[in-house]
Amino acid sequence: MAGIRHCWEKTELLRAWEREVQVEATSRVKELFPNLPPLPQLVPAQVVDVATAVDDKAGDLGRPFTETEDEEEWLEWVDWGSIEGAGGSSSTSA
Repeated sequence: MAGIRHCWEKTELLRAWEREVQVEATSRVKELFPNLPPLPQLVPAQVVDVATAVDDKAGDLGRPFTETEDEEEWLEWVDWGSIEGAGGSSSTSA
């Protein structure tokens, strides 16, 4: 565990949990992934009688938008034609 934490600190991966990084990522998601399907809208909170109700999903934060069911699904989210070197137009001339 200490080795993993060390590597994540070294690569700054731990910054992904910082609020400012999450806010920036959320604000740039459509810029970075123009073909990303619409994200689900937040549902207003529902009033539940907690004395009798059982919430099977309590504590489940769900999947982040970057986590897909299919390992390669995210490939469809990128506009590959607009990326230099990926079949898109190049800014260099021959």
